[in-house]
Amino acid sequence: MQIMRKAIDYLNKEKPFMIMSVFQCDKTDGYIFIEAHKLSHVKSIITGISGIFKRGTEMIAIKDMTQLLKTCSEMSETTVEVHQWVRIKKGIYKDDLGLVEAVEGTKKAWVKLIPRIPDDAFSKTSDVIYNFKKDCLRESQLIRVPQKLFNPSLVKNECRKEKSSIFKKSFYVWQEQLFRNGYLYKLFKVNKLTTEQVYPELAEIEKF
Repeated sequence: MQIMRKAIDYLNKEKPFMIMSVFQCDKTDGYIFIEAHKLSHVKSIITGISGIFKRGTEMIAIKDMTQLLKTCSEMSETTVEVHQWVRIKKGIYKDDLGLVEAVEGTKKAWVKLIPRIPDDAFSKTSDVIYNFKKDCLRESQLIRVPQKLFNPSLVKNECRKEKSSIFKKSFYVWQEQLFRNGYLYKLFKVNKLTTEQVYPELAEIEKF
């Protein structure tokens, strides 16, 4: 958006705008790609724009451009369907089975999961957020929090019940996360999900 505003400013002042296109790919979070003839043109347009690190700007070799565009194109074509089984790629839910309950466009999906919440998250409310962050590190230490259905009675003073505009059903909301019948309903980008060749075992399906 900031680049677009700068482009409009250049046009209004009749200044030469040497950028041909700008795009972002979900496969490469944190990066934007700017098409131009020279690196100096790119650096000129991003100067003064917050959130872009000018020092890390570099040219992409021509031989790598085709693969980059192909990868981004494949990501935009990835689709999921409601009631489709998926697995989570990263984080504390890595490799966990999930059931798609709703889809937002072609890039996001609401997935039903069995929560992995540490028991100590319910004991000290002041430490809850810290515990969730700590769990993100436990994966690399080969320590996993066990799966366990959410029990709202353990945090009845910290959670609230409200109707979801997406599902048209009532959910418990705790730490800005949605729970229903003990299950976690979490929004994921589609590229964070394994959507093909997901073959759940009977024991996994029975938990849903």
